[in-house]
Amino acid sequence: MRVPLIRWDAPGPYTVGFSTRLGGVSDGSFESLNVGRKTRDKPENVDENRRRLCEAVGVEPERLALNRQVHGTTVNRAEAGERSKDGDGLWTDEPGVPMLAFSADCLPIALARVNGTPGLALLHAGRLGLLDGIVQAGV
Repeated sequence: MRVPLIRWDAPGPYTVGFSTRLGGVSDGSFESLNVGRKTRDKPENVDENRRRLCEAVGVEPERLALNRQVHGTTVNRAEAGERSKDGDGLWTDEPGVPMLAFSADCLPIALARVNGTPGLALLHAGRLGLLDGIVQAGV
């Protein structure tokens, strides 16, 4: 099964896709498309799920930028392949930098700049992040 995506043709040179739990290889309580490492899922399943997600989007897995999400308000500039920063948001003004934000019971939010230089932010918005201003930080 391919990874189904809910696509949003964001303004400017960006495309945003939201995945579901379908199309992955994980089983049990992580079924099926678990892409998070902060679980007890098998690392090889998470790797394969991320590979499948990247294939569905059309990007190289090695270029994927993501944060170590901490339920805060830090929004980092996305750099291709960067995975070591704490934060709950990523932004870029460079087309072609793939970004991933994780969500389970939190909100995934995509913001696109429509005036001036194109830009895109992806936010992981949990209860604490929303109360503390993650959306404002992403703007």
